[in-house]
Amino acid sequence: MSNTESSVPPTFAELLAALFELRRRPDGSRYSLRDVAAAMSSTVNQRTITHQYLSLLLKGKALPGYEVIEGLCLVFDVAPEYFFPRLQGRLHRPLPRQTLDQDQ
Repeated sequence: MSNTESSVPPTFAELLAALFELRRRPDGSRYSLRDVAAAMSSTVNQRTITHQYLSLLLKGKALPGYEVIEGLCLVFDVAPEYFFPRLQGRLHRPLPRQTLDQDQ
């Protein structure tokens, strides 16, 4: 097993911190928590996202729901798979037939 395969996947907080580090404004400066919260609030079904909540996410003290992940993906222009590294490459495979027929 390679080192990559045996390593622990990054936490949600680490992945989010990487986005704040890597995605920059056109002038090269970082986006603030307030900037991202404001942008998300306009994309996440009229839900208000606060900079305090984003801070909790960055500290690993909160876990987001689907709508928050969707909003982060839209704001930072990443695919949802970004936040699920262990599932990358598996999300577009067909479901096994037995799973679909189990309840019948």
